[in-house]
Amino acid sequence: MTDQRISYLINCHLNGQIKEEEKAELEAILRNHAAARRQFWQETRIHGLLHELDEQTLIDSPVETGANIKTRRFSRLLVRAIAAVLLIGVSIAGFHQYSTRSHIASLTYESMAHWDHGSCRIGQGLPSGPYTLLSGLAQLTMADQSIVTLSGPATFELINRETIYLHSGKLSARVNNPESKFTVQTNHLNVLDLGTSFGVNVQESGASTISVFEGEVEVKTRLLGINATEGMTLSKGQVVTSDGIESSTLKEVVSDHGLFNDLWPLTSGVQELSNLIHYLPPIPTKSLLAYKDDSHLFMMPERHSVRLENRLTIDLREGTFPDRMVEGEIEKNTLVSSYIIFFNKMTRIDFKGRPHMISGSIQFANKILGVITSDEKLLDSDDVLAVPDLEYRGIRRKKRGLEHRMTKSRAFSIPQDTVRIGPNGNDIYFNLNLGDQVDQFRVIVAAD
Repeated sequence: MTDQRISYLINCHLNGQIKEEEKAELEAILRNHAAARRQFWQETRIHGLLHELDEQTLIDSPVETGANIKTRRFSRLLVRAIAAVLLIGVSIAGFHQYSTRSHIASLTYESMAHWDHGSCRIGQGLPSGPYTLLSGLAQLTMADQSIVTLSGPATFELINRETIYLHSGKLSARVNNPESKFTVQTNHLNVLDLGTSFGVNVQESGASTISVFEGEVEVKTRLLGINATEGMTLSKGQVVTSDGIESSTLKEVVSDHGLFNDLWPLTSGVQELSNLIHYLPPIPTKSLLAYKDDSHLFMMPERHSVRLENRLTIDLREGTFPDRMVEGEIEKNTLVSSYIIFFNKMTRIDFKGRPHMISGSIQFANKILGVITSDEKLLDSDDVLAVPDLEYRGIRRKKRGLEHRMTKSRAFSIPQDTVRIGPNGNDIYFNLNLGDQVDQFRVIVAAD
């Protein structure tokens, strides 16, 4: 296999002149060589650019005179030269070389992020072009308000305001604009959002995994062409894989969202959380009692971007629950997202005469509007914010919420729980003393 042979086969394909045996040869090469796949998609994009520019040069040439033919040949050469220069410029550009181009995304969060070709600051605008995240986490806000979170190492390309091309690595996305047609492309897939959040992982071999966290996505395959063909619609909890080249090998597999554990919290609006909190993967379940642990809390995202039809009463708007809390209401028509934090013990815990205590903190991307800690208000807000068809109380129908005051157990007294909203409005700190009550509290934040 030589670069010249690959280029010849690619050109034959793009020009519609490829023979059946040559097509089989090209498919085999693309299946087995990642570098060849990158070359194929690079030349495909150049071909599209040349075609577009070439058409433009013919607009003013209705008659084929000798002069026109010469001008046309010269124009084509010029167009190809321009395309080559553009390609070279894009392939070697770093962030500092993009300053004169319009921005289609911005960097809104990062954690230990290291980039190829320089650095990128939070708040910096990003134009179309290729990027390489060597390590760490980075979150982008696209021009259409879609949120894209990447985990390094990852190589990707910003195509336009609602399209990103993932060459290799892992990303998750959440679409906030219902009118958007946000799409993630890989070397052989189009993943079109239908109002959802999802994850995409592309290996160096080209093999891909698509996992749906919420809502639906449409996945279409393509082979040796830009236009996507056959595909399928996926809903929450579904996972499909593809081997990286064959157009007919979308395969549904058993839900395993562990691949995206590091991205899922960021995608749903949580930037930092304590080690004693398990952030639940988006696997459909019927009851919170399905999640049990004797030493950790669980956190689950609930409804996202809900517009309140009525005022919502909350236990804590600011300050510290329960001694120095400021109660209040969230106004009607406010756009909110909610999260439930809870504890379910796995076994009968031997407290040895002392209550079991868990402390921690959570940092949200958006401002905290309120916290609900009482059984009555949790129940009242379930209709608006709870996950549909999810059982929150359990079979015994115990009270939910937090202890507002010290309570008596058989062997000891259980101190009151405390919850505090930090001064910046994005952080929450808690100290829970676990007893027989179903410990739950709901955090409501401003939605994008």
